[in-house]
Parts: sequence; structure tokens; C-alpha cells
Amino acid sequence: MKKFLYRVKAEDTVFSLSSRFNACVGKIIFDNNLTKEISAGDILLITKEEQTYEIMPTDTLESVAKKFNTTPERILRENNVPYIFCGLIIKV
Repeated sequence: MKKFLYRVKAEDTVFSLSSRFNACVGKIIFDNNLTKEISAGDILLITKEEQTYEIMPTDTLESVAKKFNTTPERILRENNVPYIFCGLIIKV
């Protein structure tokens, strides 16, 4: 799990942040003791759940990055690998 602080933007909701950061809605609410709607400028503690994915024979670095809304460079950097290959299990 990764924890970080996030400054809320005008268009953000707890649900949109949950989806964007792969974080549980209930955990965002609990960790931040939320009792009302979030507002632009609020600072929230986000606990991002790490997800893993096994590279399939038809996967490319670009297709995996697109699938998980990230970049190829970030996948390589976060997994400390120079390239991906079938059977590799990566954090996304």
C-alpha cells in the first residue's frame, strides 16, 4: 500500500478519487474522518491499493499501460525492469 496526501480539485469526488487512485471509498472516508462532501483545496490522505497483473502473450508495454491508465515508463520504473515478458507479474 502507498499512502500520500492529495489536494482536492474542484471536479473531484470521493468516488472519482477512488477510481483514479485504486483506493477504497470507505478507506478514504475513514482515513480522513469525512462527515461532509469534499471541497476544492481540502487535503486528503489517500491509501492506494497495489494491484498486480500477469503479462499475457499478446500484451505490449503500451497496451498494459493503457489498460491501467499509466505510462510505459512508469511500469518499468515501478517494477525495476528494463522490459516486460510473458508470465512476468508486475505492480500496476
